[in-house]
Amino acid sequence: GRLILTDKRLLFFKPDFFKKTRIWTLERESIDHIKPKKIFLIADNGIEITDNSGKKYSFNMQKRDEVLSRLLQMIG
Repeated sequence: GRLILTDKRLLFFKPDFFKKTRIWTLERESIDHIKPKKIFLIADNGIEITDNSGKKYSFNMQKRDEVLSRLLQMIG
């Protein structure tokens, strides 16, 4: 997938090889917390985002530390 942060929202494009690409969005102002997460309790390649209502979103990606660092810098 692809994670994109704009000035208004966070977008996640999840490719589905058999159907259309799925798009998930989260308003930037509703992001409460971003932290690293282990995927399947073994791989250090996940990011967890919590919104203001307490809902958690998890993403699995390469170069997790680089992406996490940039997100934290941009969101503050």
